[in-house]
Amino acid sequence: MLINDTKSVDKKCLQRLHDLHFTILNWNEEMKSRNDAIESEWKKPIKREKKGDEQKQDTEIEEKEKRTELLFRVIGMKETLKAKIKVELWGEKFKTKEQVISKDMKIGEFRHYVLTYENILKMIAIYLRIQSNTPIILMGETGCGKTSLIKCLAKVANVPLTAVDVHSGFGRQDLRNIVKACVDKWEDDEKKSEREREQWIFLDEINTSPDIGWLNELVCNHTLDGAKIPEEIKIIAACNPYRLRKWDIKDEDELFASDELSKYVYRVYPLCETMKEYVWFFGRLSEVDEQQYIVEMTNQVKNEIPFASHKEFETRKGEISKKIAIAQKFLRTHLKDKVIVSLRDVSKCLKIFVWLMKHYEKLNCENNNPWICRSLNIAIGLCYYFRLNIEKRLQLSQELSTNGLFVKLLEQEVHKLCKSFIIPRGIALNQGLKENLFVLFMCIITTTPIILVGKPGTSKTLSFQIVRDNLSHLKTEFEKN
Repeated sequence: MLINDTKSVDKKCLQRLHDLHFTILNWNEEMKSRNDAIESEWKKPIKREKKGDEQKQDTEIEEKEKRTELLFRVIGMKETLKAKIKVELWGEKFKTKEQVISKDMKIGEFRHYVLTYENILKMIAIYLRIQSNTPIILMGETGCGKTSLIKCLAKVANVPLTAVDVHSGFGRQDLRNIVKACVDKWEDDEKKSEREREQWIFLDEINTSPDIGWLNELVCNHTLDGAKIPEEIKIIAACNPYRLRKWDIKDEDELFASDELSKYVYRVYPLCETMKEYVWFFGRLSEVDEQQYIVEMTNQVKNEIPFASHKEFETRKGEISKKIAIAQKFLRTHLKDKVIVSLRDVSKCLKIFVWLMKHYEKLNCENNNPWICRSLNIAIGLCYYFRLNIEKRLQLSQELSTNGLFVKLLEQEVHKLCKSFIIPRGIALNQGLKENLFVLFMCIITTTPIILVGKPGTSKTLSFQIVRDNLSHLKTEFEKN
């Protein structure tokens, strides 16, 4: 039972609910504890006692245990499987003394998943629709947690999941192959019970495929090519929302003239009328949810950076997650309905940060500006700053640092890298070319996908040729600074 504030409910009533084995969820207390956790993470580094950290971990484990048990009760999970699922979900901290870890177990696959009360309610609602064989199509922004939630729910329910990324090139034969593989497995398991034969197929972003009619047959009718699919094979779908892209008037005619789909934030095809009846609005991440995910994702990268940097990372991890959260919120606010901003941007930013931290030994770090700070500035610059116009860049710089220090430090990084390139004679190294060179080079060496978009004559091809020539012929001696 979900209650906004248990303090407003009579104690006798609460006791009766407990006696009847109700699980009481206090929404206000949940939100307050999450806000407090984020604020404490973002405070200036303080010396923490080991005992205090252990108590905090014990509390987190106890709370996760409670929430997982709630999901088990709804699903009706066997007692013999609970211990194994908990270890696979959250890690070895949930291992019992008698439990033996097998080699095929994926330990702690969801250890950084934020299991909020809201996510639990969504999981319960989705699971009940799945078990009642009601078609379900989750509609929500990209990166809002649809796929993660379904994968986590499948693990909690101990059901094999086939996750499919649908795209514009996804066709009928691809769909046939996926369903056939699941049906073959179902036939091989004929001696098992109905529950043990259950499988889930998750079709993500179904409205990006022009073959939407075939997907409609599978999702809504539970058939393919007119043939019925076994009821134990459950179909779950997700789609992107239909939202108009809002550009400046001067850009509108230029962008919309030749491409109808470019009018939308997502390149999507209309859903069939039948499918619209089963759309379930997933919503988008709240600011608190997003901040908590950023904190968790930042904490996760500690094990990926060199051990020598662990101590400094511990003192600065709050600053790192806070700055990324500021940049994330800034882009979402100022580029709303123009571009997509999601947790994938956070993941990309941290990926670049980790790559730079791994290579710090090869670089001569400045004493007045630690390499960990430089790495963060470069990562935020690539993922957020360079996507903005000049006016918005200055605003973001003011929010990230005092006196616009961020933009000054980032400009220094751009200048230092561009000094290392061999530039052909007769080419002016202007600001646009420098930024193109910097972004291209950093994305190439960190294997980050990049698409340069701009009008003719804005140095796109030229910058690529310069980077290609400098890298392929090994002529450049990059400065160690």
